[in-house]
Amino acid sequence: MATPHDRRGSSIAADVDAAIERVVSHFESNDLALRMDVLRALSAQSRLAFETARVRERLAQHPVSMDLLSCVTTQSPVYKQLAERLAVESCSCDYDARRNAVMSTSVRWTQPSRASSSSQTKKRRKTAGATTSAAAAAPLITHYKYERVLSEKEEGGQETLVRFTMVVAFGDEDATPKELLHFEMACESAYPRSYYEEQQQLESEDEGEGGEEAGVAEKQEAQNGETKAGGGDAAEEEAEEEGETFGEELRAFRFDDAVLAKMAQWMGAVEEQLDPVDVVGFFLALPVCEDEWMVDERVCDIL
Repeated sequence: MATPHDRRGSSIAADVDAAIERVVSHFESNDLALRMDVLRALSAQSRLAFETARVRERLAQHPVSMDLLSCVTTQSPVYKQLAERLAVESCSCDYDARRNAVMSTSVRWTQPSRASSSSQTKKRRKTAGATTSAAAAAPLITHYKYERVLSEKEEGGQETLVRFTMVVAFGDEDATPKELLHFEMACESAYPRSYYEEQQQLESEDEGEGGEEAGVAEKQEAQNGETKAGGGDAAEEEAEEEGETFGEELRAFRFDDAVLAKMAQWMGAVEEQLDPVDVVGFFLALPVCEDEWMVDERVCDIL
């Protein structure tokens, strides 16, 4: 499904058009690129710049990463440095008529060289410092993929399968990225429910409250009679309610502690104390899928 674009909704459209024309004229007048090539590149790069700004803003607002950036739950400045230097390298979002979705995002994390800063105060060990600096300069690239598929169940009805995967690559030359997290969850209905469906349900419930109040006493009496008649059944129902899954079933879950440890080492866990809980929470707080809070609930379970 395509995203509509309408310049009438922007008060700065004329200024943006003028800026675009200046950029295009620069490339054309210097024989650097054709007009269509420049416009195509501007379209792609502006989308990535927007996604980068959105991710940075989300990290500053998310309850897990917000305290890390403000150094409330940790004394390490590495989280703030990473947030300031991250860049979204690619992103895609595809839907179909059944609201099935596939979303993919790749984020590049560039860390300031700890070795170069220490060499300013310590001139010794130049060779070792250069080696450490080169290792620290290698970027960390995280790939996120979110899939939602609505399908028909064999016994009738519908269910939704949600998959979320995070893969990590250490440097551009890493030919075998490592999987940090993967989970699959099945929901016994279409998921997520539309915002307008929720609003319509709330309105219908409010309208029906008046008529329901008239029969509350009768319903309570009937329920009390059923409870007395079947005490054992009620106890069993209560036990089942304690394990209520709200129609969700976890089909698969994988989490690699070794990959997490390597990520912490890349961040500088050798030089400073980094809590693994903070590390995984920081990298999983990014808005890389449609239903961010659904994934956040799973992140909290992991933490």
